[in-house]
Amino acid sequence: VATGADAEQPVATLPPAAHHVPSLPVPFGLTGTNAFQQHRTPPVIHSITKMQKWSLEQLESHAKELHDGGYQLPQAVAILLADARRKEEKRQAKRIANRKSAC
Repeated sequence: VATGADAEQPVATLPPAAHHVPSLPVPFGLTGTNAFQQHRTPPVIHSITKMQKWSLEQLESHAKELHDGGYQLPQAVAILLADARRKEEKRQAKRIANRKSAC
């Protein structure tokens, strides 16, 4: 979990699919209405402090959207995702241990 100056730095994220930026250059060979749908759109900025409250599913979905959009996963988001996965694994292990001890 990021603290200090890292916690306040915005993180790049993808906008909803409905938002297209008409000023983007169209890649060679793409024309018509699908030109902007096939070209990646610039990321929207989310604060890392907001993302710290996201669930594992939200973080995984966000990471997939960034990857599918051709963007690199920011280090702060990668750390949050790894931490959320670790916590979920610990939760699952604890549930299993509790079930075994209850028998």
